[in-house]
Amino acid sequence: MEYRVKVEKMRQIIEAVYERAGLKTVDAKRVTDNLLFADMRGIYSHGLVKVPTYVRWIEEGKIKISPQIQVVQESESCATIDADFAPGSVAGVHAMDYTIEKAKKCGLAMTTVKNGTHFGAAAYYALRAVKENMIGIALTNSVKLMAPYGGYERELGTNPICIAVPGTKTIVYDGATSIAAYNKIFLANAENRCIPDNWALDNKGHCTTNPEDVVAHGGAVRPFGEYKGYGLAVMVQILTGILSGGSIVKEENEVKENVDATAYSFMVIDISKFTELEAFKKTVDIFGERLKNSLKQDGVKEIYLPGEIEEFKYKESEKQGIKIHEDVAKSLKQIAEKFEIKFKLDY
Repeated sequence: MEYRVKVEKMRQIIEAVYERAGLKTVDAKRVTDNLLFADMRGIYSHGLVKVPTYVRWIEEGKIKISPQIQVVQESESCATIDADFAPGSVAGVHAMDYTIEKAKKCGLAMTTVKNGTHFGAAAYYALRAVKENMIGIALTNSVKLMAPYGGYERELGTNPICIAVPGTKTIVYDGATSIAAYNKIFLANAENRCIPDNWALDNKGHCTTNPEDVVAHGGAVRPFGEYKGYGLAVMVQILTGILSGGSIVKEENEVKENVDATAYSFMVIDISKFTELEAFKKTVDIFGERLKNSLKQDGVKEIYLPGEIEEFKYKESEKQGIKIHEDVAKSLKQIAEKFEIKFKLDY
């Protein structure tokens, strides 16, 4: 069963949870906003289902409540930031905004972030650049969850890629390099649902429809498009974990790899430094309409641009509230009551 819950009521509850867990008010608001953004866009795998996990990481010290975020290397158009294990959305917004300011001066800028934590939906950051009439790109690695093409051990993260482009309708591609994001499997497990048999492998290398094989028993998610998703995941790891230095461990005269380091990369392109802004946006619109008006396969009612369905769901959520599965609602109620917060939802 699913419920429709008023966004602002849920925002108040989750902000209070994070404050009781130890986050500063401003950080609690940021983390909550990031999770609600995902749920409102229909990306339930990156939304409120993550609340108990984030609280546990705060309690275990994996997410710091008083991090010292700082720039550790910098040039006019580039930077590396040490997030000091801040909440992912706090460090992510800080880094993306820093990159936007550099792009305003240089036309093209890139920031890498090391010592990060899970930052949620990548579109949350890329769309900040769109608000400035720029193209935003956000990448992150993750802990080892995905098997390389041809293997079945966890050796790669799901390593999503997001690119957001301004136009009358913003075009946003945001997707993991796995067939399905790990958190979709996590959500299926939380909701006691089976998964498609091509999403994951169990710990013996066999296809599985049981999400518990992945969540609890070490199975691996599979790359999309076989070698294509695998290749992109490899490149994202290089552009985040390794380029930021987060995955590099130096011991005396030896260099080793920290395989569990979470890192991000943000890139921003100032369109006006390359071509006339309004002409660019108009041409993006024309291009998008050409795609939408192209011939459709039998049974297809509409062709959608990347991110269009998510934007529709976001606007729907603003009016009708966000969808929450009953099992997620139960877990949120438990975590709220743990902190003596009244959990009464407005449906």
